[in-house]
Amino acid sequence: MDNLKPQLGMEFESPAQYRQFIRNYGCMKGYDLEWPKNKGGIIITCKTKGCPLRAYGSWNTDKSKFVLKSQKLVYNCGRVLENKQVTSHWIVKKYLELFRDDPTVKVKVLRAMIKRDISAED
Repeated sequence: MDNLKPQLGMEFESPAQYRQFIRNYGCMKGYDLEWPKNKGGIIITCKTKGCPLRAYGSWNTDKSKFVLKSQKLVYNCGRVLENKQVTSHWIVKKYLELFRDDPTVKVKVLRAMIKRDISAED
């Protein structure tokens, strides 16, 4: 699911999987995202005031899948150079196979790989 673009009706096993998918998409695009509190589902927006970027997901009627129900993927802000969504947890999930294949990977190499991967996505 790494290179997919969010589409209405996409189904996820859990809210955590939905958040992770949107976080991956935002990191690769250079978006600065936030998760405002909401009782009914999960809203994801841009941190910049006035930016129309928005996604909303919630459980389907029988609560078997978490569904992307609405979205507006218009982002009129510039790329974030220091994206706070790219955390150590995100890096481990994204590059787990690399760590398994080469547990002695150098930080310098990993940093270059992450920068290349993030800036290559548009």
